[in-house]
Amino acid sequence: LLRMQETQDDIEELIDLCKQTHIGNTIELEIIKKIEREYSADKAIYFYTGDNCLFKMLNKALRTKDIETIVSFRRFIRDLYKQLKKLHRHQQQTITKVFRGQMMSREELTKLCNSVEGYVSMNSFLSTSLDKQVALEFLKLVKYNDQLQPGDINEYSYFKREKEVLFFTGSIFYIQQVRQNEQYWTIQLQLCGEQNNELKDIFYHLKKQIAKETDLILLGRILMDMGEREKAEEYLINLLSKLPKNDHRTISRCLAILGHITNGKGDDYQAIHYHQQSIKIAEKFPDNELLLAENYCGLANGYDDKGNHTQALIYYQKTLKIYKKFYDDNHINLALIYFNIGKVYNNENNSIEALSYYMKAIKIQESKSINLELAKTYEAVGDIFYNKHDYVRSLSYHEKALKINVKTHPSTDVALGISYANVASMNNATGDYPSALTNYLKAQEIFLHSLSPSDPVVNRIENDIKKVKQKLK
Repeated sequence: LLRMQETQDDIEELIDLCKQTHIGNTIELEIIKKIEREYSADKAIYFYTGDNCLFKMLNKALRTKDIETIVSFRRFIRDLYKQLKKLHRHQQQTITKVFRGQMMSREELTKLCNSVEGYVSMNSFLSTSLDKQVALEFLKLVKYNDQLQPGDINEYSYFKREKEVLFFTGSIFYIQQVRQNEQYWTIQLQLCGEQNNELKDIFYHLKKQIAKETDLILLGRILMDMGEREKAEEYLINLLSKLPKNDHRTISRCLAILGHITNGKGDDYQAIHYHQQSIKIAEKFPDNELLLAENYCGLANGYDDKGNHTQALIYYQKTLKIYKKFYDDNHINLALIYFNIGKVYNNENNSIEALSYYMKAIKIQESKSINLELAKTYEAVGDIFYNKHDYVRSLSYHEKALKINVKTHPSTDVALGISYANVASMNNATGDYPSALTNYLKAQEIFLHSLSPSDPVVNRIENDIKKVKQKLK
């Protein structure tokens, strides 16, 4: 949203949404008229902290991931960000500690207690105060005690007495400790910036994936990458219905992303249909080769999932041919195609060709500071060596994958648990039963936290632990 190009209609769109939402509410409509008359970028904080609908509507949309509303707020969000960034730059050395009091469910509190020395990202703007007493006035059950350096907005705030300090939505915090006294819980957080040692490479990787200037179409792709496929699909279908009929390139891009989304949902037939529609449009216009490559890749994914490996290879090779025209030999997009081709050969039980392409992918991925796909490639290679009964080399690749997964996944993520279980299985196969038990127990802890007790994965890990314990007797 911050990288989207500004238009004169952005604020008008937001004001119209506010008016439609508050039809019949004469008091709120008068306030909205005032915002319409007086709003400017340097007053974003003032209006956000004021007694009006902007605060309620924006934070509700952020909490509930109401994409349509969030998009309508894009100009306001951008203005808030710029103003906060400017304040932070000028006041960076003056703020060391702020406070916040708020209600919290037991479920939320338990998650934070279980995540000490981990990270938490806020999905709304976070209002805090320099004055501990102000925070205590709001306090009923839970208090935040944040040791951080954000922007002091007291001078710009509607309610100046609250000595307010505002954190931008998406701010990431390190959870230092959680403790309880007779009256409330205290959660001590530390703000993380993009230069945080543990998160620096991940920030860099994610920012590289997003263009310097984004548009409404790319927002659908980002939602898809976040795993929000239903929201992404709903958003793009709605956007597609509003696009001018002669905006062929944008329509083709929209269809391509819808193809990827439906493929991710397992609807291969619909995915292939979307990609074929997109190709039909894109082929009519010049300079669309990369868009064609994206669709060829999507078609290949769909055919591979349907078991049509021959067609999958044809379209992956078409994709590769175009990518090699536009990218250097070390580009990460080539690694993606090499991995996918390797996967097709592996599905055909051609382990020699599969390994060849996986290794091409690894060569590129290892040259990057961090690549979140590298762990998947290591795991794929590890699985091939396991099937060849080469357990030592299989263990080596699964350990490499685990090392990355520990850095890039939450401590309770099922994917991390699977990675521990993979290493444990290789420990078991090589006769290192103490290490196998240690890693199986780590996997079990994650599965018990994140899965239902009746889940087959939980039952399987329990059986694996019993077998290893028998071997250790």
